[in-house]
Amino acid sequence: YGNSQDFQNKIPKIFKAQTKRYGILLGIQVLIKTINHNKYMKKLLFTLYFSCVCGVLLAIPTTEGTEFWATFLKNHLNEDASPSLRLTLIISSRENATVTVLNPQTGWSQSVYVSANQIKELEVPHVQAYTNNVGRIEKRGLKITSTSPISLYASNYDDASYDASIVLPTTALGLDYILQIYENELAAKEFAIVATTNNTTITITPHARTTDGHIKNIPDSITSNAGETYQVMSEDEGCDFSGSR
Repeated sequence: YGNSQDFQNKIPKIFKAQTKRYGILLGIQVLIKTINHNKYMKKLLFTLYFSCVCGVLLAIPTTEGTEFWATFLKNHLNEDASPSLRLTLIISSRENATVTVLNPQTGWSQSVYVSANQIKELEVPHVQAYTNNVGRIEKRGLKITSTSPISLYASNYDDASYDASIVLPTTALGLDYILQIYENELAAKEFAIVATTNNTTITITPHARTTDGHIKNIPDSITSNAGETYQVMSEDEGCDFSGSR
């Protein structure tokens, strides 16, 4: 590109063209490959690449937090929440923390102390968090708060059945979700929603007909308050529920 000043002037154009075509990280890599023959720019390019990569990583929400919301999906092997079903919150923390679990709809609460770099398990009563009904608003949402940042997991255990999930903090939650669901022929597909604020309007567009009669790709709305839950389940066990929104 001639002298260094001409080279610097062309960088924004090259960067814009490459990122438009390949996306930001790949665009930066292509830019580096295009101009890494110029020794004068190696330091600048490394700084540019490092800064952009750090920017992308910093934009990814952390899974640690001090406030969470959770519920437990219906277990197909234990639809009536018999005693063999265990609903457990698994908590870990880098620091000492007091963790409080509250169902704001029923008033039930329980607190546990978690020592730094240790794991604590808290078993939750079925009636407080097990969403065994479909297509109906229930009072089965849990609000989990902590005095220090924690990582939170939820497990749903029964004989021959074990499900587990990482629970994201409220700082990582959003307003628009598209589901990707494991495809199998053994059970219906399901998901559950927990409202975190009062008077929340939720629009659900299932990618297959549901057990409570909602039609594929037809939006339907509900209004829910903080701590209320709503579970959706496919009518056909063999359907593809991915793409539900």
